Amino acid sequence: MRIKGTWRGRAGGYGIPEPRSCRGDGKGFGISLECLRVDGGMVTNDLLMQFQADILNRDVMRPVIQETTALGAAYAAGLAVKFFSGLEELRANWAVDHTWKPHAEELERETLYREWKKAVTRSSIGLMLERKNR
Repeated sequence: MRIKGTWRGRAGGYGIPEPRSCRGDGKGFGISLECLRVDGGMVTNDLLMQFQADILNRDVMRPVIQETTALGAAYAAGLAVKFFSGLEELRANWAVDHTWKPHAEELERETLYREWKKAVTRSSIGLMLERKNR
């Protein structure tokens, strides 16, 4: 089964994403996550992508075309006017630019995750105080 979803972070006003909610270990959504395909501006940050691979214990794959919002709109329009033959043609256009493999052992993974949660809490408290003082 193929599952598609998004993490929407603070920039979009959706709150803080919880990477373990789709960790792929039977927790969260109850699905098996084979890999994480990423796109957008943050995918150029190799450290962040390796961190995601380590936390999720899954491969993280960056596509050749990294900004896909406009591409998705173009694909939808092309499908609507029958420019493309179907979804298989579009899927054939997707290619991997780079894959990060998880390297962290379980103890390190748990430590990284715990520290990540601390950082999120600290930044959230800081944002709340900043908003309160406006």
